[in-house]
Amino acid sequence: MKAALILACIVVIGACAMSGMNTMPPASVLITAGYAENSESENLERGRILAVTECTECHRIYWPAEFMPLDWSDILDDMGGRASLEADGVDAIRKYYVTAARHAQETQ
Repeated sequence: MKAALILACIVVIGACAMSGMNTMPPASVLITAGYAENSESENLERGRILAVTECTECHRIYWPAEFMPLDWSDILDDMGGRASLEADGVDAIRKYYVTAARHAQETQ
């Protein structure tokens, strides 16, 4: 019984990891999948890096798949006012999360 429970946990964790639910895909993945243009690569990757380095100074990382794309825009409107980031940094994070959430939503 205990072995079956452990195996079930491993399967669930593996399925979540493979589904992309808990990932921060790099800009290259989003571009290759057709969710952004090559010209957006630098700004998307900057948003990803800022989300990982700056946002986590106050709270845990939030995965793009945790919220719908439009929700991310509202969240960043609210959090952007609280964060000590320049407007272009908040915009880069918003662009990254909205784009990555669209990717996650359509690939789950």
